[in-house]
Amino acid sequence: MALGSNEHPTMVSSEWYRRRTWSAADRADFEMRLKRSRTAYRRAQYLRLQAFHLQEVGTPELHFAALQLLERVITEYGSETSQLAQAHEQRGQSLAALGRHQEALDAYRAALDAERIYPNWQTEAYLGFAELVVSLRRAELYEEVLASLAAHRPSELFPIQQFRSASARAAIHAARSERDLAGEAAVAALAAAEKTESPFRYHRNLGLVPGPAIEVKAWLEHLARGG
Repeated sequence: MALGSNEHPTMVSSEWYRRRTWSAADRADFEMRLKRSRTAYRRAQYLRLQAFHLQEVGTPELHFAALQLLERVITEYGSETSQLAQAHEQRGQSLAALGRHQEALDAYRAALDAERIYPNWQTEAYLGFAELVVSLRRAELYEEVLASLAAHRPSELFPIQQFRSASARAAIHAARSERDLAGEAAVAALAAAEKTESPFRYHRNLGLVPGPAIEVKAWLEHLARGG
């Protein structure tokens, strides 16, 4: 998801749309407060944000609850809200977590389609799509992934975005025995991981790579050496 995309809207309220439990009482209170929201945009945003905080907990039950909320964003407000791309991206994340891989791929594609409708609201669905394809070893989708990554590279401002994109490219090229291209991508991923500042003056720590796992770093270094 786009960095900063889950910040709550400016509004005086309790954190009623940031619950991390979803009991019957939670649902009833959420629905009561949701009805008080004055605009479709706000209602869609609250539904999506609540889904995000349930997703953060990460249990299957809360991923399923998040999916229900996100479906409402799409079906009830999809024709009139810029929340659409983010809702589809979040659906992809929950579907992938639940092992519903083809549905997740379709959700990421839907997010990319929605970005074309609302070009000012870009997400990281292309990265989620790429990483899922790589993890599933769906070789028939590699060209689609590479094309999507290439299209988004100019907008990758943060080191973490550059790292994820380059790592996915490295994995695909390595799987296709394209050693030179895999090495170039691995070098780019390692360079992104080493960055200590973001390009934004007042947010120098935003979007840095937290540190790739030892095995991932070793794999990238192996590829960078031409392995």
